[in-house]
Amino acid sequence: MSLVLAGMGIWLFAHDRPELKHESRLRQERAELEAKITQAAHEIGRLEPLIPPEQEKVVGAEKVIRQLEQLQSTWDLVVGNRAQQKANAERLERMRSLHSTSVVRVAEFQQQLADARRTLEGISIERTRVDAQLRVEDTKKAGAVSQLNRLWLQGRPWFFVSAGIAMGAFALFPLFQPAREQKKGSEPRPE
Repeated sequence: MSLVLAGMGIWLFAHDRPELKHESRLRQERAELEAKITQAAHEIGRLEPLIPPEQEKVVGAEKVIRQLEQLQSTWDLVVGNRAQQKANAERLERMRSLHSTSVVRVAEFQQQLADARRTLEGISIERTRVDAQLRVEDTKKAGAVSQLNRLWLQGRPWFFVSAGIAMGAFALFPLFQPAREQKKGSEPRPE
């Protein structure tokens, strides 16, 4: 009987804690979501300052390109300084290259920023869902009956294990009793 009770306690300890497991799983999921939110916010914080300098490069390059294109009039090509025209053409090519590179980088940063914001929004929605489930669990635990039920769920396996050990001890106690009586009977009696 005691082995049955002890076995039952161990089985309950291992298998019969769905409410407690559900709550701990929700709390673990919330902690993971918080970590992901922090990571997404860090990514947004990293990307946001990268965009304005690249946009300034685009604007600056456009301004220089306009100025250099104005210098390339037909009149300047005919009577202008050939060395200066060659330097202006090379600079114009560099500025166009810088402009296109900066435009691509701005687009990439903006896309990465948009992706990070969507990720953050999705994670925040998921955290809201988990928070709602945790609030439901907390309201379930609020009453005195639910507190007793929770204590019973936590202590039930130990109760059965303890009861099994106690019953086993009481079952084994009579086995040692006759050995004590024989010792008393074999001792010499005082006369």
